[in-house]
Amino acid sequence: MPERRTKRKVDNNNNNNSNSNSNSNNSSNHSNNSNSSSHSNNNNNNNNEQAEDKEQEALLMATSSNIYLELVELSGHVLARGAWSATLRANCLYQSAHLAKPGRRCRLLQGTREITPFTPLAALDLSLGTCIQVVWLSSLAANNFLHCNAFAAIKANGSVVTWGSADHGGDSSAVAPLLAEGIVQVCGTISAFAAIKANGSVVTWGNAFSGGNSSAVAPLLAEGVVQVRGTGRAFAAIKANGSVVTWGNAFSGGNSSAVAPLLAEGVVQVVELAVPLRPSRRTAV
Repeated sequence: MPERRTKRKVDNNNNNNSNSNSNSNNSSNHSNNSNSSSHSNNNNNNNNEQAEDKEQEALLMATSSNIYLELVELSGHVLARGAWSATLRANCLYQSAHLAKPGRRCRLLQGTREITPFTPLAALDLSLGTCIQVVWLSSLAANNFLHCNAFAAIKANGSVVTWGSADHGGDSSAVAPLLAEGIVQVCGTISAFAAIKANGSVVTWGNAFSGGNSSAVAPLLAEGVVQVRGTGRAFAAIKANGSVVTWGNAFSGGNSSAVAPLLAEGVVQVVELAVPLRPSRRTAV
Protein backbone atom coordinates (compact mmCIF):
# COMPACT_ATOMS: atom_id res chain seq x y z
CA MET A 1 0.00 0.00 0.00
CA PRO A 2 2.69 2.60 0.79
CA GLU A 3 4.34 1.85 -2.58
CA ARG A 4 1.11 2.58 -4.51
CA ARG A 5 0.61 5.91 -2.72
CA THR A 6 4.16 6.89 -3.57
CA LYS A 7 3.66 5.98 -7.19
CA ARG A 8 0.41 7.94 -7.38
CA LYS A 9 2.12 10.92 -5.82
CA VAL A 10 4.92 10.74 -8.40
CA ASP A 11 2.38 10.44 -11.20
CA ASN A 12 0.47 13.43 -9.88
CA ASN A 13 3.65 15.46 -9.73
CA ASN A 14 4.51 14.53 -13.29
CA ASN A 15 1.04 15.52 -14.41
CA ASN A 16 1.31 18.83 -12.59
CA ASN A 17 4.70 19.51 -14.19
CA SER A 18 3.30 18.63 -17.58
CA ASN A 19 0.31 20.93 -17.09
CA SER A 20 2.64 23.71 -15.89
CA ASN A 21 4.88 23.34 -18.95
CA SER A 22 1.84 23.32 -21.18
CA ASN A 23 0.50 26.48 -19.56
CA SER A 24 3.91 28.08 -19.86
CA ASN A 25 4.07 27.22 -23.55
CA ASN A 26 0.59 28.54 -24.09
CA SER A 27 1.51 31.78 -22.30
CA SER A 28 4.66 32.07 -24.40
CA ASN A 29 2.70 31.46 -27.58
CA HIS A 30 0.13 34.07 -26.54
CA SER A 31 2.93 36.54 -25.80
CA ASN A 32 4.51 35.89 -29.20
CA ASN A 33 1.17 36.28 -30.90
CA SER A 34 0.61 39.53 -28.99
CA ASN A 35 4.07 40.84 -29.99
CA SER A 36 3.46 39.84 -33.57
CA SER A 37 0.12 41.61 -33.56
CA SER A 38 1.67 44.70 -31.98
CA HIS A 39 4.49 44.69 -34.55
CA SER A 40 1.95 44.37 -37.32
CA ASN A 41 -0.02 47.30 -35.91
CA ASN A 42 3.16 49.39 -35.73
CA ASN A 43 3.91 48.61 -39.36
CA ASN A 44 0.41 49.64 -40.31
CA ASN A 45 0.77 52.89 -38.38
CA ASN A 46 4.12 53.59 -40.06
CA ASN A 47 2.60 52.90 -43.47
CA ASN A 48 -0.27 55.26 -42.68
CA GLU A 49 2.14 57.98 -41.53
CA GLN A 50 4.22 57.56 -44.68
CA ALA A 51 1.10 57.82 -46.81
CA GLU A 52 0.10 61.01 -44.98
CA ASP A 53 3.60 62.44 -45.46
CA LYS A 54 3.40 61.73 -49.18
CA GLU A 55 0.03 63.46 -49.37
CA GLN A 56 1.44 66.50 -47.59
CA GLU A 57 4.43 66.57 -49.94
CA ALA A 58 2.08 66.42 -52.90
CA LEU A 59 0.11 69.34 -51.50
CA LEU A 60 3.29 71.33 -50.96
CA MET A 61 4.41 70.62 -54.51
CA ALA A 62 1.04 71.73 -55.80
CA THR A 63 1.11 75.02 -53.86
CA SER A 64 4.82 75.67 -54.59
CA SER A 65 4.04 75.95 -58.30
CA ASN A 66 3.24 79.60 -57.51
CA ILE A 67 5.58 81.99 -55.67
CA TYR A 68 4.20 84.98 -53.76
CA LEU A 69 6.40 88.10 -54.06
CA GLU A 70 6.26 91.83 -53.39
CA LEU A 71 8.07 94.49 -55.46
CA VAL A 72 9.08 97.29 -53.09
CA GLU A 73 10.90 100.59 -53.73
CA LEU A 74 13.65 101.89 -51.46
CA SER A 75 11.06 104.24 -49.92
CA GLY A 76 9.02 101.23 -48.83
CA HIS A 77 6.27 101.84 -51.39
CA VAL A 78 4.88 98.55 -52.75
CA LEU A 79 4.72 98.63 -56.55
CA ALA A 80 3.18 95.21 -57.03
CA ARG A 81 2.37 92.06 -55.11
CA GLY A 82 1.01 88.71 -56.17
CA ALA A 83 1.75 85.10 -57.07
CA TRP A 84 3.86 84.21 -60.09
CA SER A 85 4.38 80.75 -61.55
CA ALA A 86 7.65 79.17 -60.44
CA THR A 87 8.26 78.12 -64.04
CA LEU A 88 8.70 81.75 -65.15
CA ARG A 89 11.82 83.91 -65.24
CA ALA A 90 12.28 87.24 -63.48
CA ASN A 91 11.48 89.12 -66.68
CA CYS A 92 7.84 89.01 -65.51
CA LEU A 93 8.85 90.94 -62.37
CA TYR A 94 10.62 93.59 -64.46
CA GLN A 95 7.49 93.94 -66.58
CA SER A 96 5.40 94.52 -63.45
CA ALA A 97 7.83 97.17 -62.22
CA HIS A 98 7.85 98.94 -65.59
CA LEU A 99 4.06 99.10 -65.58
CA ALA A 100 4.32 101.31 -62.49
CA LYS A 101 6.85 103.66 -64.12
CA PRO A 102 6.88 103.27 -67.91
CA GLY A 103 10.14 104.18 -69.61
CA ARG A 104 12.26 103.87 -66.46
CA ARG A 105 15.08 101.41 -66.01
CA CYS A 106 15.48 99.47 -62.78
CA ARG A 107 17.40 96.81 -60.93
CA LEU A 108 15.81 94.08 -58.83
CA LEU A 109 17.56 92.88 -55.69
CA GLN A 110 16.88 90.11 -53.20
CA GLY A 111 18.99 91.16 -50.27
CA THR A 112 22.32 91.99 -51.93
CA ARG A 113 21.81 89.53 -54.77
CA GLU A 114 21.09 90.90 -58.24
CA ILE A 115 18.07 89.42 -60.01
CA THR A 116 18.42 89.60 -63.78
CA PRO A 117 15.53 89.21 -66.23
CA PHE A 118 16.88 85.73 -66.96
CA THR A 119 16.87 84.53 -63.33
CA PRO A 120 14.40 81.64 -62.83
CA LEU A 121 11.87 82.42 -60.12
CA ALA A 122 12.40 78.90 -58.79
CA ALA A 123 16.03 79.90 -58.04
CA LEU A 124 15.03 82.69 -55.65
CA ASP A 125 15.93 82.11 -51.99
CA LEU A 126 12.56 82.37 -50.22
CA SER A 127 14.29 82.03 -46.85
CA LEU A 128 15.26 85.70 -47.35
CA GLY A 129 11.60 86.65 -47.49
CA THR A 130 9.18 87.62 -50.25
CA CYS A 131 10.35 91.23 -50.66
CA ILE A 132 12.08 92.11 -53.95
CA GLN A 133 13.71 95.54 -53.87
CA VAL A 134 13.25 97.79 -56.91
CA VAL A 135 16.05 100.31 -57.56
CA TRP A 136 15.35 102.87 -60.27
CA LEU A 137 18.33 103.82 -62.42
CA SER A 138 19.27 107.11 -64.00
CA SER A 139 17.15 107.99 -66.98
CA LEU A 140 18.82 107.83 -70.36
CA ALA A 141 17.86 111.44 -71.00
CA ALA A 142 19.97 112.65 -68.09
CA ASN A 143 23.14 111.40 -69.77
CA ASN A 144 22.54 113.69 -72.74
CA PHE A 145 23.30 116.72 -70.57
CA LEU A 146 26.92 115.76 -70.04
CA HIS A 147 29.65 115.91 -72.62
CA CYS A 148 31.95 112.89 -72.64
CA ASN A 149 34.52 111.62 -75.11
CA ALA A 150 34.27 107.93 -74.23
CA PHE A 151 31.77 105.08 -74.09
CA ALA A 152 31.21 102.11 -71.79
CA ALA A 153 29.05 99.18 -72.89
CA ILE A 154 27.64 96.42 -70.67
CA LYS A 155 27.44 93.01 -72.35
CA ALA A 156 24.89 90.28 -71.67
CA ASN A 157 27.52 88.30 -69.72
CA GLY A 158 28.02 91.22 -67.32
CA SER A 159 31.36 92.39 -68.69
CA VAL A 160 32.17 95.98 -69.75
CA VAL A 161 33.85 97.23 -72.91
CA THR A 162 35.18 100.81 -73.09
CA TRP A 163 36.55 102.93 -75.91
CA GLY A 164 37.22 106.56 -76.77
CA SER A 165 39.50 109.08 -75.11
CA ALA A 166 41.74 107.38 -72.56
CA ASP A 167 41.73 110.53 -70.43
CA HIS A 168 37.94 110.41 -70.27
CA GLY A 169 37.48 106.76 -69.26
CA GLY A 170 37.90 105.16 -72.67
CA ASP A 171 40.80 103.08 -71.29
CA SER A 172 39.68 100.75 -68.48
CA SER A 173 42.67 98.38 -68.62
CA ALA A 174 43.69 99.30 -65.04
CA VAL A 175 40.48 97.75 -63.70
CA ALA A 176 39.83 95.23 -66.50
CA PRO A 177 39.74 92.16 -64.20
CA LEU A 178 37.02 93.82 -62.10
CA LEU A 179 34.95 94.53 -65.22
CA ALA A 180 35.11 90.99 -66.61
CA GLU A 181 31.77 89.93 -65.11
CA GLY A 182 28.92 90.87 -62.79
CA ILE A 183 28.42 94.50 -63.89
CA VAL A 184 24.79 95.62 -63.66
CA GLN A 185 25.00 99.43 -64.03
CA VAL A 186 27.47 102.00 -65.37
CA CYS A 187 27.23 105.72 -64.70
CA GLY A 188 29.48 108.49 -66.00
CA THR A 189 30.68 112.01 -65.26
CA ILE A 190 32.35 114.25 -67.79
CA SER A 191 35.51 112.13 -67.85
CA ALA A 192 35.10 109.10 -65.54
CA PHE A 193 32.92 106.04 -65.05
CA ALA A 194 31.56 104.14 -62.05
CA ALA A 195 30.17 100.62 -62.34
CA ILE A 196 28.04 98.71 -59.84
CA LYS A 197 28.59 94.97 -59.60
CA ALA A 198 26.00 92.35 -58.70
CA ASN A 199 27.58 91.97 -55.25
CA GLY A 200 26.93 95.67 -54.50
CA SER A 201 30.52 96.87 -54.90
CA VAL A 202 31.62 99.79 -57.10
CA VAL A 203 34.48 99.99 -59.62
CA THR A 204 35.70 103.38 -60.87
CA TRP A 205 38.09 104.45 -63.63
CA GLY A 206 38.93 107.49 -65.74
CA ASN A 207 40.01 110.98 -64.71
CA ALA A 208 40.76 111.03 -60.98
CA PHE A 209 39.54 114.61 -60.60
CA SER A 210 36.17 113.65 -62.07
CA GLY A 211 35.47 110.69 -59.81
CA GLY A 212 37.66 108.11 -61.51
CA ASN A 213 39.55 107.53 -58.26
CA SER A 214 37.37 106.36 -55.36
CA SER A 215 40.14 105.02 -53.11
CA ALA A 216 39.28 107.55 -50.36
CA VAL A 217 35.87 105.93 -49.88
CA ALA A 218 36.72 102.40 -51.08
CA PRO A 219 35.65 100.63 -47.85
CA LEU A 220 32.20 102.25 -48.13
CA LEU A 221 31.84 101.07 -51.72
CA ALA A 222 32.84 97.45 -51.09
CA GLU A 223 29.24 96.28 -50.72
CA GLY A 224 25.61 97.32 -50.45
CA VAL A 225 25.53 99.96 -53.20
CA VAL A 226 22.25 99.93 -55.14
CA GLN A 227 22.48 103.10 -57.24
CA VAL A 228 25.09 105.60 -58.50
CA ARG A 229 24.44 109.07 -59.94
CA GLY A 230 26.97 111.45 -61.46
CA THR A 231 27.32 115.19 -61.94
CA GLY A 232 29.97 116.79 -64.16
CA ARG A 233 32.88 115.70 -61.99
CA ALA A 234 31.54 113.79 -58.97
CA PHE A 235 29.57 110.71 -58.02
CA ALA A 236 27.00 109.90 -55.33
CA ALA A 237 26.11 106.33 -54.38
CA ILE A 238 23.01 105.21 -52.50
CA LYS A 239 23.46 102.14 -50.33
CA ALA A 240 20.85 99.56 -49.34
CA ASN A 241 20.81 100.93 -45.77
CA GLY A 242 19.72 104.33 -47.08
CA SER A 243 23.07 106.09 -46.64
CA VAL A 244 24.92 108.10 -49.31
CA VAL A 245 28.61 108.02 -50.27
CA THR A 246 30.16 110.78 -52.40
CA TRP A 247 33.53 111.23 -54.11
CA GLY A 248 35.14 113.25 -56.88
CA ASN A 249 35.51 117.01 -57.31
CA ALA A 250 34.32 118.79 -54.18
CA PHE A 251 32.91 121.72 -56.15
CA SER A 252 30.77 119.30 -58.17
CA GLY A 253 29.27 117.56 -55.13
CA GLY A 254 32.06 115.13 -54.36
CA ASN A 255 32.37 116.32 -50.74
CA SER A 256 29.20 115.89 -48.67
CA SER A 257 30.84 116.12 -45.22
CA ALA A 258 28.82 119.21 -44.31
CA VAL A 259 25.59 117.20 -44.46
CA ALA A 260 27.01 113.76 -43.64
CA PRO A 261 24.75 113.17 -40.58
CA LEU A 262 21.70 113.82 -42.75
CA LEU A 263 22.87 111.30 -45.35
CA ALA A 264 23.56 108.49 -42.90
CA GLU A 265 20.16 106.86 -43.39
CA GLY A 266 16.75 107.14 -45.00
CA VAL A 267 17.84 108.34 -48.46
CA VAL A 268 15.74 106.83 -51.26
CA GLN A 269 16.72 109.00 -54.23
CA VAL A 270 19.54 111.32 -55.36
CA VAL A 271 19.01 113.80 -58.19
CA GLU A 272 21.88 115.64 -59.83
CA LEU A 273 21.76 119.12 -61.29
CA ALA A 274 22.72 118.83 -64.94
CA VAL A 275 23.34 121.67 -67.34
CA PRO A 276 22.48 121.05 -70.99
CA LEU A 277 25.20 121.44 -73.56
CA ARG A 278 25.20 124.68 -75.44
CA PRO A 279 24.60 124.25 -79.14
CA SER A 280 27.68 124.82 -81.22
CA ARG A 281 27.88 128.24 -82.85
CA ARG A 282 28.04 128.37 -86.59
CA THR A 283 29.68 131.18 -88.44
CA ALA A 284 27.18 133.15 -90.45
CA VAL A 285 27.79 133.16 -94.15
